[in-house]
Amino acid sequence: MIAASRRMGGLLAATGLGIALILTFYTGSATAESSDERDARLTEQVRKLIPKAEDPAIRSTPVDGIFEVVVDDQVLYITEKGRYIFAGDMLDVEERENLSETARGRGRSEQVAKLDDDDLITYPAEEERHRVTIFTDIDCPYCQRLHEKIEAYNERGITVQYAAFPRAGKDSGAWDKAVAVWCADDRGAAMDRAMEEGSDGGGEACDSHPVGDQLDLAGELGIRGTPTIVADGGQMIPGFVPPEKLAEALEE
Repeated sequence: MIAASRRMGGLLAATGLGIALILTFYTGSATAESSDERDARLTEQVRKLIPKAEDPAIRSTPVDGIFEVVVDDQVLYITEKGRYIFAGDMLDVEERENLSETARGRGRSEQVAKLDDDDLITYPAEEERHRVTIFTDIDCPYCQRLHEKIEAYNERGITVQYAAFPRAGKDSGAWDKAVAVWCADDRGAAMDRAMEEGSDGGGEACDSHPVGDQLDLAGELGIRGTPTIVADGGQMIPGFVPPEKLAEALEE
């Protein structure tokens, strides 16, 4: 056995294969795939399943050989060789964390961040601890109830910025009110009046406004009802949440 091993070693040395194998083992330069190359390969596999996935975000996960794929607000998982793609939530039992929801939140946060601050109606907290984006509808009773407590949210360090989501869509009264408020010279004052009266807030329609873009974004985020709160970390909280409960949820 020892003699046979020596003969094999001599053969490898004589042919140069031994050196080549050693270099490949230690450097990986002959066969290694860069992370960019891997992501490009996995992206192509994802596109076979989802042709419209122009630029999916691919990240590693705590599980070896499994990668996270985020397409819009959808989270998928793909094996390292790209053969298998599957959906479902990945849970970290020890940390008690839903890793899939964390990924979805990250995607939402990135999408909301694309909104122009000048297009949002903002009620700032003096000592800001959190900033939330609330998709609101002037005709929604729970949106009106939430707005009644806007100062209480601010007192708890929560800055509120409103995005328009007239649920009835274009050519509706809710749409017209949203446009009038967003076109007002003083949007904050117009929003206050609109929420109190269920009116247009004294504003008038204009040609240039962000209501359509914000309505489209709500659809991309999967928002169906109002109010819907998107927290600074991307968590989505549907419905009216009292100031003290929202503060607790954001701290957690």
